[in-house]
Amino acid sequence: MDAAIIVIVISAILFGILPIIFRSSAVLIFLTLAAGELLSRLTAQDATQFVLSLPASNGLPTYSIVQIVLLTIAPIILLFAYKNSIKPGQLFFHFLPAVASVLVCVMLVTAKLPYETKELVEKSQLYLAIEPFFSVAVAAGLLSSALYLVATKPRQLKHKKHHLK
Repeated sequence: MDAAIIVIVISAILFGILPIIFRSSAVLIFLTLAAGELLSRLTAQDATQFVLSLPASNGLPTYSIVQIVLLTIAPIILLFAYKNSIKPGQLFFHFLPAVASVLVCVMLVTAKLPYETKELVEKSQLYLAIEPFFSVAVAAGLLSSALYLVATKPRQLKHKKHHLK
């Protein structure tokens, strides 16, 4: 099976379809995916050294696997931890962050694949068709997530005034 299709389908299921079906917060999943990228960049080398020190290392592309796990573990945990946290009437506001999460995940996971696999994915027609939308997905996901968080902020925080004594 084509590597690009595998990456896209898994990303679409995990971060596009399941958040809507589970009524999980696609907004928080998108933001946590961004934080996972930061975690992956900052800690992947140390985590890989730890994994390689374990006796069960067996020639797999350990660094790539560690990077992808660090990127996706927190959003996957939130997917299940926030199950049924969104009211059905609010699902509409989670579609754009869910789509953005899928595109961002495809972009970030592809960058972390072993070189040969990465080249195969990046040269596929499907990947080339969605690649122009990556920067738009980041901007739209961040903006829609921020707007959703502002719009759903608890009332007490919206109107709370601080008085100095």
